[in-house]
Amino acid sequence: AIIGNKIPLAAEYNGTAGFQLNQPLNGDGLELVARGEYNRTGPIFYDQRNSENTDRKPIDIVNARLGLATDRWELTLWSRNLFNERYNADAVVIL
Repeated sequence: AIIGNKIPLAAEYNGTAGFQLNQPLNGDGLELVARGEYNRTGPIFYDQRNSENTDRKPIDIVNARLGLATDRWELTLWSRNLFNERYNADAVVIL
C-alpha cells in the first residue's frame, strides 16, 4: 500500500542558516568579507512504497566564503560542501 507514505524524492524538511560579516580593515575602504551557510536536507525515500533501505538519511552541508573587497574589486575564496559530505543525489529502485 502506498496511501499515507512519504512522497518519493521529496525531502521531509529543509533548513538553512547563515551569517555574513563585512569588517573594515583600514580607512581606504578595504574590507574583510566572511560568509558561512549551513544547509540541512531531511530524509527522503526513493520509491513510492517507502521500502526498507530505499531512503536517504538527512544531509548536512556547510558552505563558506572568505575574501577581501573594496568598492572596485573583490578577491574571494569559497567552498561548497566544505567538509566533503558524501550522499546519494538520486537512486533507481528496482523491485
